[in-house]
Formats: sequence, C-alpha cells, structure tokens
Amino acid sequence: MRRFIVIAVFLSLATALPRAAHAAPPTVDRIVRFHPDATAAERDAWLRDMRAEVLHAFSNGDALAVRLPAATAPGAAAMAADPRVAYVEGDAVGVPDLVPDDPLYGSQAQFHDPQFQDLDIQAESAWDLRHDASTVTVAVIDDGFLLTHPDLAGRFVPGFDCGNNDNDPSPDPDGTYYAHGTGVTGLLAAAGNNGLGVTGVCWDVRVMPLKHHNDYTSDYCNLSATLAAVDRAVAAHVDIIVCSFHYMGYEVDVSPASQFYRAFKAASDAGIIVVAAAGNDGKDIDDPANARYPANFAFANMVTVAMTGNWGVVTQSSARGDQTVDISAPGISLLSTWVDANRAATYETISGTSSSVPVVAGAIALLKAAHPELDYPAGVLARLYERAETPPGNEAYVIGGRRVNLYRALADVDAVAPAAPADLAVAGATDASVTVQWTETGDDGLSGQVDHFLVRCVDANSQVATVPAPPAPGGPGTVHDLTITGLPYQSWATVAVSAVDEYRNRATATITCELPYAVLTVDPAAVFMLARKGAERDTTVVIHNTGTAGILLAPSLRSGGPWLTFPTAPVFVAAGDSVTFGFHASAVGLSPGYYPAQVLFDCLKAFVVDVALGVLAPPAAAPGNDGAPAWAAWPNPFNPRTTIHYTLPRGGDAALVIHDVRGARVRTLALGARPAGRGSATWDGCDDGGLAVPSGSYFCRLNVDGDGQGTALRLQVVR
Repeated sequence: MRRFIVIAVFLSLATALPRAAHAAPPTVDRIVRFHPDATAAERDAWLRDMRAEVLHAFSNGDALAVRLPAATAPGAAAMAADPRVAYVEGDAVGVPDLVPDDPLYGSQAQFHDPQFQDLDIQAESAWDLRHDASTVTVAVIDDGFLLTHPDLAGRFVPGFDCGNNDNDPSPDPDGTYYAHGTGVTGLLAAAGNNGLGVTGVCWDVRVMPLKHHNDYTSDYCNLSATLAAVDRAVAAHVDIIVCSFHYMGYEVDVSPASQFYRAFKAASDAGIIVVAAAGNDGKDIDDPANARYPANFAFANMVTVAMTGNWGVVTQSSARGDQTVDISAPGISLLSTWVDANRAATYETISGTSSSVPVVAGAIALLKAAHPELDYPAGVLARLYERAETPPGNEAYVIGGRRVNLYRALADVDAVAPAAPADLAVAGATDASVTVQWTETGDDGLSGQVDHFLVRCVDANSQVATVPAPPAPGGPGTVHDLTITGLPYQSWATVAVSAVDEYRNRATATITCELPYAVLTVDPAAVFMLARKGAERDTTVVIHNTGTAGILLAPSLRSGGPWLTFPTAPVFVAAGDSVTFGFHASAVGLSPGYYPAQVLFDCLKAFVVDVALGVLAPPAAAPGNDGAPAWAAWPNPFNPRTTIHYTLPRGGDAALVIHDVRGARVRTLALGARPAGRGSATWDGCDDGGLAVPSGSYFCRLNVDGDGQGTALRLQVVR
C-alpha cells in the first residue's frame, strides 16, 4: 500500500468565534400534527391564522415543521387546545459533541500514534484490504459544510439546509458560523492518498450534507431542523446517518407520540444505521436522569459511541454506559478538515465524541462495501461488534467493553488470544512506586511469540497512572519487570498486563499492589490525660509504627489553648520503631468550665486532655463529648473494635458502609431512620458474614437514603 505524508496546517481556534445574529424579526419553530378530522381548508386557515411558514412536511405522518413570528405565536399548550390541532411539539436546542483544540485532551491520533500503543484502529492494515466505500451514502446532520474544501472534493451529493430551508448547506454567509460539520465530515471522508492534508476513515464515500443550523440564531441546532434532516435522509434512502450532537432527555419530548421518536424510529425501520454521540460530560447515560437523544434510543439500528483515549479506554470526559453505549472509538485531538475565519479551507485538531462518531460510521461504511454478502444492517453490525477489541477496563463503560478495530472488522483474522502473562507478582515497592514482574507465555496459547505487551495501572484515586514503555517480547519463558512511579503516597494500585498479538487479540493478568504504609499505635495507658482545674500535669505518649514504611510525625492541636504545650519539631518514625513525646498541661488560672483538647499526629489522634472542675471524667466519655469531632473513630487504629462518631447533615435512612482498599464492600452498619445530628456506632472489625477482617486499611462512608455524604473515614485494623 502506498504510504504518504500528511501535511497539517493549523489555525488556532481555541475559543469559539463570536456570533452575531442576522437583523431579522425573531421567530419560533414548532412541529404540528393536525387532527385527522381537520379538512384541508381548516389546515390552511390555521396556517394563515398563525402566519406560519411551512419548513418541512414529514413523510412518515401528517406533521409539519413550521416557523411562526415570535411576537404573535401562542404557547404550545394554547396551540394544542385548537380543535384543528392534534399535537404540538416545542422546539429545543441541541448540543454539539465536539471540543475543538481542547488543551486538556493531549495529542492523539486515530490512525497512528507512536507514543501510545493500541490507541489506533489498525486502519493501515485494513486499508490494504479496502479503503473506499463509493457505493455507500452517509448523511451527516450538522451545522455547516465547506463544499469546496479540497480534501472533500467529489465526496458530497446534493444536500439541504434544513435550518434556513434552502439548498445550500454551506457555513453561514455572514462570517459568524460553526465549522463542526466540516470537521466531522473530514474524519469520515477526507480523500486519502491524494497528497493533500489528511485522510478520512473512508478514502471515497458519498456524503449527503444536511445542515440543521438556523443562521438567524446563535444556537448550534434546533429540533425541527434536526428532525427535518432525519426525514430527508430517510427519503433519500441513505445507508448511514451521522449524529454528532444530542438533545437532553429532560428538554425534549421523546415519547412514541413525538415526532422526535417517530423520525428516528422511521430511520431504524428503513434499515438505516444511525450513529450517535454519547456526549462529553462524563455521565452514565444508563441512568434515565442523564438520558440524551438520539443516543438513548433503543432502536435496533441505533449505534451509540463513546470516546477513547490512552490505552484505548473510554476517557473520563466521555459519557458512558455499559447497558447503553454500543461501541467506543478514538476521539481525542484527531486532525481533520476545518474552515478558517475567512471561510477558507484549513485543518484543525478536534476532540469529543463528535470525533468518535465519524470514525465508527466510516468503519461501518467500509465493512458494508467490503462484505456485500452480509445482511445489512444486522449482519454488518454483528460483525462490527463481534470483531471489536476489548481493552482492559472498557467493560465498565461500554457494552462488552467494545472498541472499534477496522482491521479486525474487515479481515478474517486469527481469533486465538495469547496465553495470559504468567506468575504476575510484585517484585518490589516503595511508598510511591511498584515494580511488577511476569513470565512471558506465547501467542495462540503457549506457542509462538506475542507481538507486544500493554500495561495499564489504575491508582487508589481511580486515576490511570503514567506507565513507561513495556519491555519488548523475548519469547516464551522470558521474565520481564516494569517499575511504575508517581503513585499516591502509601496507597495501592491495580496493574493489568496484557499479552497482545498482531490482531489485537489479548489476554490479561491483573494484580493489586499495596504500597508500604505506616501503621501507628499509641500505648493504651497514655491515650487519656486528666488535669484538675488549677493543677499541672506532665505526661508522655509513646507512638509505635508497626507498618512497612516510615512516616514523619509532627504533633498538632485540634482544640484547646495555651494551657497545653508540647515539642513541635517533626520526628521520623521508621517502620518497626517507636518514638516518645512529652506534654505539659497547666490548668492554673483557668476559669470554671470544661476544656477538652485533642492532640494529633497526622491522621492519628494520640490522646485527649480533659480539664475538669474538680471531677475526673472517665476515659470512655472522652470521644463522645461535645468537643469530639463530627467524623472520627475511637480508637483508631484498633483491635478488635472501634466506635465511629458521625454527624447526619439531614434526617433519613442512614448507614455506615465500610470498604476495603480495593473498593469492595466489607460491612454495612445499618443505622435505620435517624434525625439530623450526631450519633455513633460500633464496628467489631468483622465483615457482613461475621468473619474478622485482616489487618489493613479500610474506608467508611456515611450514606443517607443511599447517597454518600462527605469524605471517607480511614480506619486501621491491627491484628
């Protein structure tokens, strides 16, 4: 296959260009369906009464998209009350799923990126088999298309501007336009191997440009124009519809009676594959509260797409849903065709699920062209999904963890995965790094040699850690090691090592690595100190570190006053060592009253000082008095039990939920219906099955009516 150099020309568009609306009377758009008994004369009279301009007559029903003068248009409810009208659908504003030049997204590529393995879709191998889909028509519904862009020349078939109701879907003529449609089209269909700019997934495919932006507004798109565009795509019998936008479910009517529902169902029923963006807000769209459309429609031929970044895993900014999102694709900083401020052709990096959608649509187009023996659309979609790759970690965000792989979709590739790396173990660790070691197996089970390794590390904060380049394979039996640094201090990390063959078949071994950490305890006899009013008292506290890492301690005072003094210089306590601190309490001259104080060493409460009015309070009363913290455990570290003190911010069904460091639930302490305010509960150090948990760190979270409240409280069990 010919290789070529892509010459990229950039124009900085880090922020959106300001828009100035045309000087024209304001209008509102509505979708209206007349009552079946209304005569043609009554319908015409209604249009005259409303001074309505008909923008589109929908082919799948008796509905019209109309534009009304804003000054005289009645509300949707008033219009629906007219006996001639059966249904009125208000307009809405859609959201583009593209973030041009977002500096947070880093430099990536969908076809080739030497910095990150397995980021691309293996297009170069796929193009040796098929790089054109000239018999396939893809309708791109977007905001504007530079029909004269040299990298898109010959790709467009006649389209329509559904926002302005004319035949020209070009960018806005007044210079205040969007270039989103040109960018999306370039990722799908920019000409390949022509010595100009960039290439799309398909080097040759027919694109029907359908603009759904009204030049008289500053909105990205409007509902009536979007649905008119879908209707035109269905009438034109296109093969694929690209929807790099969404409308939020709480803003639009998507009931079966709505034109929104009917339009997209008509597309699916017509055998058209609709590829829709999941969105860029990082939300789980399995939750109905986060639903957006058309992505959340469950029609047979709807394909919802999430965005992947490093290691081929869905990014934190991408919407996700392991019951709703069908597949994922690269979407960060993809170079594409663009339009500059003078409406001239240029190139720009763009990011978002808008970028991922045309990548998937291009794969579907090539698959349809390369395998005409497959039923369309069901057979093509089945192959796309079955041949997708499944990067470790993606299964939590996408159905089956699927990520598009163009080569696997087109070719009859080897489907046998390598054997998983053997003997994966922690070979060494510091308080902020870990070294893992594994034994190489082979390709196709235990024979042959794998193509490469892929290592992914998720730290205790659920962040993907930076991992150095994995070692190159050396053949079965070779022992490899890799050190990952910069991990959260004295925490844990999960490391996944994948053996990958040349077709992206992979097998993964996973290990959770606990970094060395300090475990501090205080001599029990010194955890409570009493001083009578007017008296003085000296004491010492011995702190032991029974953990596996040293810690630097400096005492601090949570509450109290100048009557309590102690040395403030930090002291390092090595693993296995102890340190003694001296304290002096002087209650001389204090006014009558109650003076509690707590001395802490980092996360350890060393002891409590009470200055009483001639009465020595019992030690058991100290944690529960009014001076106690609102969110604490006493004692902590502990064995065998501790009392957890909490404050409910509001009344409700409350519970204390305890997790281990891997996030697995260990114990639920049901508190029942409680009013707002303070309370306490005892944990006996056992799990829900009544078995004592092992030594280590645990985290407690307060839940009210199922919702987490505040930060997690760290508990330390010492057996």
